[in-house]
Amino acid sequence: MDKNNYITDGYCQLNNDYHYEKLSEPIYPRTTIQITGILNKLKSTGAISEKQFQSLSPPQEPTFDIVICSLKFQKRLFVG
Repeated sequence: MDKNNYITDGYCQLNNDYHYEKLSEPIYPRTTIQITGILNKLKSTGAISEKQFQSLSPPQEPTFDIVICSLKFQKRLFVG
Protein backbone atom coordinates (compact mmCIF):
# COMPACT_ATOMS: atom_id res chain seq x y z
CA MET A 1 0.00 0.00 0.00
CA ASP A 2 1.48 3.36 -0.96
CA LYS A 3 1.52 6.34 1.39
CA ASN A 4 -1.57 8.06 -0.07
CA ASN A 5 -3.67 4.89 0.19
CA TYR A 6 -2.35 4.35 3.72
CA ILE A 7 -3.41 7.87 4.77
CA THR A 8 -6.80 7.52 3.06
CA ASP A 9 -7.38 4.21 4.84
CA GLY A 10 -6.47 5.82 8.18
CA TYR A 11 -8.99 8.62 7.67
CA CYS A 12 -11.67 6.12 6.63
CA GLN A 13 -11.13 4.24 9.88
CA LEU A 14 -11.18 7.41 12.00
CA ASN A 15 -14.32 8.68 10.27
CA ASN A 16 -16.17 5.43 10.97
CA ASP A 17 -18.80 6.48 13.53
CA TYR A 18 -19.29 2.87 14.61
CA HIS A 19 -15.79 2.74 16.16
CA TYR A 20 -14.88 6.38 16.75
CA GLU A 21 -16.69 9.51 17.85
CA LYS A 22 -15.36 12.94 17.01
CA LEU A 23 -15.01 15.01 20.16
CA SER A 24 -16.43 18.52 20.22
CA GLU A 25 -13.85 19.60 22.79
CA PRO A 26 -10.81 18.10 24.51
CA ILE A 27 -11.63 15.70 27.35
CA TYR A 28 -8.27 16.26 29.04
CA PRO A 29 -9.39 18.86 31.63
CA ARG A 30 -12.32 16.74 32.84
CA THR A 31 -10.43 13.44 32.95
CA THR A 32 -7.48 15.07 34.72
CA ILE A 33 -9.78 16.16 37.55
CA GLN A 34 -11.40 12.71 37.75
CA ILE A 35 -8.12 10.80 37.75
CA THR A 36 -6.52 13.12 40.30
CA GLY A 37 -9.54 12.71 42.58
CA ILE A 38 -9.35 8.93 42.40
CA LEU A 39 -5.60 8.97 43.05
CA ASN A 40 -6.05 11.31 46.04
CA LYS A 41 -8.54 8.88 47.58
CA LEU A 42 -6.16 5.96 47.03
CA LYS A 43 -3.27 7.89 48.56
CA SER A 44 -5.32 9.03 51.59
CA THR A 45 -6.37 5.44 52.36
CA GLY A 46 -2.80 4.20 52.00
CA ALA A 47 -3.57 2.10 48.94
CA ILE A 48 -0.78 3.85 47.01
CA SER A 49 2.35 5.65 48.13
CA GLU A 50 3.33 9.25 47.39
CA LYS A 51 5.80 7.99 44.80
CA GLN A 52 3.05 5.95 43.09
CA PHE A 53 0.73 8.96 43.26
CA GLN A 54 3.30 11.16 41.55
CA SER A 55 4.00 8.52 38.92
CA LEU A 56 0.31 7.92 38.09
CA SER A 57 -0.81 11.56 38.18
CA PRO A 58 -1.56 13.19 34.82
CA PRO A 59 0.98 15.73 33.53
CA GLN A 60 0.29 19.44 33.90
CA GLU A 61 0.34 19.93 30.13
CA PRO A 62 -1.51 17.50 27.86
CA THR A 63 0.35 15.17 25.55
CA PHE A 64 -1.10 14.05 22.27
CA ASP A 65 -0.87 10.51 20.96
CA ILE A 66 0.01 9.68 17.41
CA VAL A 67 -2.46 7.45 15.60
CA ILE A 68 -0.76 4.37 14.23
CA CYS A 69 -2.64 2.29 11.71
CA SER A 70 -1.38 -1.20 11.05
CA LEU A 71 -1.44 -2.47 7.53
CA LYS A 72 -2.87 -5.85 6.71
CA PHE A 73 -0.63 -7.58 4.24
CA GLN A 74 -1.88 -10.53 2.28
CA LYS A 75 0.55 -13.15 1.10
CA ARG A 76 -0.02 -14.41 -2.38
CA LEU A 77 1.18 -17.88 -3.16
CA PHE A 78 2.16 -18.58 -6.71
CA VAL A 79 1.86 -22.19 -7.69
CA GLY A 80 3.40 -23.36 -10.76
